[in-house]
Amino acid sequence: MRKLILNLTVSLLLMAVIIPRAIGQGRSISGAVRDEKGNVLAAATVAVKGMNISSTTDADGHFTLAVPTRAKTLVISYVGMQTAELAIPSAGEVRVVLQPAVSNLGDVVVVAYGTVKKKDLTGSVSVLKGADLMKGNPTNIVAGMQGKIAGATISQSDGAPGAGLNITIRGSNSFLGTQPLFVVDGIPYVVGNSDATPSSVSGGEQASVNALSFLNPNDIESISILKDASATAIYGSRGANGVVIITTKKGKMGGDKVELNANLGQSNVLRTIKMLDAYGYATMQNEAVGNANFFEPGPTPRSLPYPGAWQKSATNPDSMVYFPGPKDFIGRSHDWQRQIFQTGITNNYSLNLSGANEAGSYLVSGAYIKQTGVIQNSRFEQFSVRANITRNIKKWLVFGSNTNFSKSTNQMVKTNNEDLSGGVGVVKAALAFAPTAPLYDSGTNNFTAATLISNPFVYVHSVKNQVLVSQIFSANYLEATLAKGLTLRQNVGISYYNNQREQYYPRSVYEGLAAAGLAYQSQGWYNSITSETILNYVKTIGDHSLTFMAGSTFEDHQYTTKNQKASNFVNDQLQDNNLSGGAQNTYAIVNNKGKRNLTSFIARVTENWKDRYLLTLSYRDDATSVFSPKYRWSQFPSGAFAWKMSNEPFLLGRLGPVNDAKLRVGYGRTGNQNIAPYLTMSKLIPYPYTFNGTVANGYADDYYAGPGNLNLKWETTDQYDLGLDLGIWKNRVTMTLDFYYKKTHDLLQNITIPPTTGFGTQYVNRGEVENRGVELSIAAAAITNHDFSWNLSGNLTINRNKLLSLGGGVQEQFATRINTNGDQPFIQRVGHPIGALYGYVEQGIYRNEAEVRADPVMAGQPDAIIARTVGEIRYRDLDHNAAITAKDQTFIGDVNPKFTYGLTNSFTYKQFDLNFLIQGVYGNDIINMNTYYLSNIGTFNNITQKMWDERWTPQNWEHAKSPKAEQQYWRAFKFTRRFIEDGTYIRLRNLTFGYNVDLRSKGIQTLRVFAAANNLITITKYTGYDPDINGYGDDPSRRGVDMGGYPSSRVYNIGVQCIF
Repeated sequence: MRKLILNLTVSLLLMAVIIPRAIGQGRSISGAVRDEKGNVLAAATVAVKGMNISSTTDADGHFTLAVPTRAKTLVISYVGMQTAELAIPSAGEVRVVLQPAVSNLGDVVVVAYGTVKKKDLTGSVSVLKGADLMKGNPTNIVAGMQGKIAGATISQSDGAPGAGLNITIRGSNSFLGTQPLFVVDGIPYVVGNSDATPSSVSGGEQASVNALSFLNPNDIESISILKDASATAIYGSRGANGVVIITTKKGKMGGDKVELNANLGQSNVLRTIKMLDAYGYATMQNEAVGNANFFEPGPTPRSLPYPGAWQKSATNPDSMVYFPGPKDFIGRSHDWQRQIFQTGITNNYSLNLSGANEAGSYLVSGAYIKQTGVIQNSRFEQFSVRANITRNIKKWLVFGSNTNFSKSTNQMVKTNNEDLSGGVGVVKAALAFAPTAPLYDSGTNNFTAATLISNPFVYVHSVKNQVLVSQIFSANYLEATLAKGLTLRQNVGISYYNNQREQYYPRSVYEGLAAAGLAYQSQGWYNSITSETILNYVKTIGDHSLTFMAGSTFEDHQYTTKNQKASNFVNDQLQDNNLSGGAQNTYAIVNNKGKRNLTSFIARVTENWKDRYLLTLSYRDDATSVFSPKYRWSQFPSGAFAWKMSNEPFLLGRLGPVNDAKLRVGYGRTGNQNIAPYLTMSKLIPYPYTFNGTVANGYADDYYAGPGNLNLKWETTDQYDLGLDLGIWKNRVTMTLDFYYKKTHDLLQNITIPPTTGFGTQYVNRGEVENRGVELSIAAAAITNHDFSWNLSGNLTINRNKLLSLGGGVQEQFATRINTNGDQPFIQRVGHPIGALYGYVEQGIYRNEAEVRADPVMAGQPDAIIARTVGEIRYRDLDHNAAITAKDQTFIGDVNPKFTYGLTNSFTYKQFDLNFLIQGVYGNDIINMNTYYLSNIGTFNNITQKMWDERWTPQNWEHAKSPKAEQQYWRAFKFTRRFIEDGTYIRLRNLTFGYNVDLRSKGIQTLRVFAAANNLITITKYTGYDPDINGYGDDPSRRGVDMGGYPSSRVYNIGVQCIF
């Protein structure tokens, strides 16, 4: 592999230097560059258009440039100013005055299968430039988008190195996920390649890997987020969740350029949770046994676990053994959070070489990142190289190729217990494991069998859980100009993805004890080919500017997975490297292979009449192989109209400070076919049966896969959008306001079917859901002068979600359960949002026996039950039938926020710059499963200090909020608001301070040093590690759950950017 990487790197470098360069003889011209107020502009770039010739102005704004005789035009640019072009004079000095670039309305925006000026957009599109993405020094693309885009809610699955983030655009409109379609340099990219992503040892826990990590954030030119259906319908079957178009950088005119970026980061967990120390834990355990003896007396009193006395040995009655008491642990406690947390270190480097001339352009880049996480033995390391090359083969023919290769290693730690292998993730274990236990025990006391908790320190240092990913993504095109205004473009995209996961659980942890060592290996291979043929025609007829686009696309996706498992090893020395060393009867291998195709025909026409009336119409016809022939094809039309009111003669001068005003209205239909292939067919598996008293081997339908459904069809979304774009005070302030409504039909969902069918579930089309909302974006150049500038931008998003129907007369159903003792907190009921929480209502704590006996719910209970119920949670009998049943459940929360927002400020003063981003979420609930897991006071788990202080005791019976401490196994919590917390937060997500060192005299164009802090301040009432958590990824039915995931961290960075 090293040889492959070396050969690839050398090849890319050779490709970069083969572009011909030639500069003819000419003459020297000079001049000066100033702003509109007469201030000199130092470091402005002066280049010859179409040639690899450039210079920069000195401290006085002067420049001198040698130009060839055939040179015609100069291009002058400066950060924060509008780029100017002027003809090269035959004699004399050039005097240039640049105007402030306070508006981006003239920017070219990348949209579906083309580009358009932002001022001519008819749909709802947000644009994030590469420079704005990099404010905050993000280690991945999606993190750099957080808080900067109206309508896009971005949350993290967890805070692990290399972990993924989830994007939801304009609410949840499907049960199949919320991730939008990503398009990289014109080629659709399958995020996560989930068909080829191996799962864990049990098949339940997926690796949280950031699938876009192969893209270096420093390589991004721009990101366009298409939100309304008039903009996304051209992508048809994948546009329902929105579209994110990522455009990478390529070489630019102005000479060869070398750019180096390097930064070093240090991270620490945002906070820790205050648990009982060893003294408090031992005291709690003694109290729990004392309460058990008092409330549930037996023939023989239970012994205190921490008596602080000499007692007879259980193994040798003739000897005495000292059993420590609570006071013996003073100063001898193990804070397991401190034992597994550490200071994480990030090293992030990138280098690119770029340039362009009349023959073409090139950009070759390499990047390396290594992150050690805030949990010991967790780390992420990745190397990537990229080459983006264009070549003007003929005046009428252009070739382009953008190829990226990346290889990463992700050493993970288990941070939840949602798989079926048993055991508890290290974060929960760090909270729950007894602080009286030794740091390491060579025997078998590294776990508590009764609660499946392994010693977290032993766990992180002995369990192997590694993911290796190799990836190639290549976007290529050939574009021919057939006639004036007529171009034909052929795009070819190639993607290869290999994911390998290696796991081993030794005997020193719970999962590996009973199995005598548990090994698991899985591999997934994914490859796809995309072909797009696009014909574009541009024509101006009088006052009509017309564009026509038509084309066809074809995508072929194939995947293969292989999973192997073995256990019962002689020892743990070889881990998973010797699967054949396990017992033969434990060895298992499962292979899976599949493919899916998508064929499409597309068309679009736009008209701009007198730069006042804009019309966009598009159409897409899609066919997918995942549905039966009867429902394979579906059509996705769209239309949008925009009126530039400010260009109307009768409104000129009558809009006050508003100089640009555009009203937009649009409609479009998009689709979703994000299901596994072959669900239209029933799956057969080997199945033994008895015939005439003899057991024979045969085949039967797969119960877990469910019966095939030939009637599966497209999930479709109709969306309507009304928008207003304003430019105020010569575009010093710009504003975009959007109102939208979208309705999704024929929801694809996996429903429970009657056992009499012989199956458990089946995929069907059933139900409708709606989203409606408001988006507001404002940007302003508050102050702009030579020495000081202040720019700010803000966004606000409000979305309301509602289930309109579940189909088949069903009024409610429960989402896939989470680990809550059988209660299912997520209900899907008509008239309520996806993400509504359902449960019981508490009525305080039973303060004394009289209160227990007075409760009609406890009428007729035996005295023993009455006695032990004192100090327990009292539940409200909502239906007044003197019993607590499932009918006493009601709506108790909603994980959907009332609104989200972001505020960015950028200041420059001479050579200094300061940027900060404030981001927040308001009004959402979070299920804190850490609280749920720890709340059973009196078992072997440790508890929080808050639970201990609020527990019921004979002295604290009036104000108790937590049940009494008692050693028992009958207490079963019902799901209530006790385990739901307010997830509202406001966060100073980033603060960056930089300084630009002037070394132009040394040949260095830019030298910027900076210091940055991420997640610096968070204001929240949430008691967990971080309110920005989403334990089930992009599953819209189970959002806002903290499953004991990997904590987020506060990061401090120092870095340098050098361009020469």
